[in-house]
Amino acid sequence: MKKIIDNIFEAWYEPNTQQLVGNRGASLKKTEMQGGIAHPTKKARGKKKRTSFRQEKVFRMSFPFEIYVIQATHGVVYGMLLFLVASGLTLVFGMMGVLNLAHASFYMLGAYFAYSVTLYSGNFWLSLLISPLIVGTIGILVERFLLRKTYKIGHTAELLLTFGLFFVFGELVRIVWGTIPFSIPVPTLFAGDVPFMGRTYPIYRFFILGFSLLLLLGMALMLMRTRIGIIIRSAVSDAEMVGALGTNVPIVFLGVFGGGAALAAIAGVIAAPFLSIYLGMGEMC
Repeated sequence: MKKIIDNIFEAWYEPNTQQLVGNRGASLKKTEMQGGIAHPTKKARGKKKRTSFRQEKVFRMSFPFEIYVIQATHGVVYGMLLFLVASGLTLVFGMMGVLNLAHASFYMLGAYFAYSVTLYSGNFWLSLLISPLIVGTIGILVERFLLRKTYKIGHTAELLLTFGLFFVFGELVRIVWGTIPFSIPVPTLFAGDVPFMGRTYPIYRFFILGFSLLLLLGMALMLMRTRIGIIIRSAVSDAEMVGALGTNVPIVFLGVFGGGAALAAIAGVIAAPFLSIYLGMGEMC
């Protein structure tokens, strides 16, 4: 794409530059022959501004429509990847009222566990199954033994705890995997490119788009159409009443927090072949 843009720019810019240089050289030569100093007049400056604006407009209009479509597709794919990261955070915050600052660490752990599983098994899809289970279990342990003790204290304690866990998980990753960036190869099923708008586009990016849409649809159906979703939403509105009806509310919140951590890990696994795996990737999401 960069080569295409450079070719377009050179095709437009060089002839116009030569023309401008030639016109300016002729003006300077005429001024020197008259024994004066070449100072552009107000009229000349206004004309130059109009010419520059017109050239800039022509340059912008010279881009093919396909480039805008491809760039828009890049933005949509990256936006859906951010949705994968934010879906778990939104689930925990919306259902439990807990702003989990350690959520980015679960995203990073998912990517690193995916790297380890893929390295030893050679199967990316196995890492997509195992990594969310491991990170979800870590999230369950965090909620059961740490976060649950802060519910009666207030949101300040929750923020301080999750903020501290963010640094703890970062140091654990540094100790176990080090600081060298890693990468996971794109799965064979989605390797390569496909024709798109007269050019080629990576298949894996379309996979990210489709997977994110399926996850969005699945979460909406689960929360709005299933018994589990009704219980979760009811526990958020009136936990005491739901508990009086025989539902174990702490177990519900435990599952919600573990599910949010697992969603963050899924985002890390999906992002690993698309982005590099490095120590500070949780800080960039």
